[in-house]
Amino acid sequence: MTELEKNLKDINIDIKEGGEMVSIVGKNGAGKSTLSKIICGFEREDSGNIYYKNENIKDLSIKERAEIIGLVLQNPNQMISKQFIYDEVALGLRLRNIDEKETKKKSGKIPRDLWFISLYRLAYFSLKLWTEKKELP
Repeated sequence: MTELEKNLKDINIDIKEGGEMVSIVGKNGAGKSTLSKIICGFEREDSGNIYYKNENIKDLSIKERAEIIGLVLQNPNQMISKQFIYDEVALGLRLRNIDEKETKKKSGKIPRDLWFISLYRLAYFSLKLWTEKKELP
């Protein structure tokens, strides 16, 4: 890989304790997606290390990194793989080898406010899509 092909070089991010939320912004091609994929383990870095709480997580699997790192994509529709919230929650638990009885128990306790948030988002995106279709020539 030539020097021009490398998007990321000398990156140092310090995220505070307590679950600070961070947005990665920049121009197209700046390396935002690449950085996110490297942090989550979807892609591997050519060199350097990634530290979490002073521990090098470079060699952790995607599954192990998912236990400590959360990623929200710009388009939330790209993150949903199941039709129902229950199934989405259950999938995450099953992938973590939680027994089926506990999975059903935890998946069935979806907070009421999450339901309202989902309805709000559905209404928002439906209205947005409808508006965009109206504006097409």
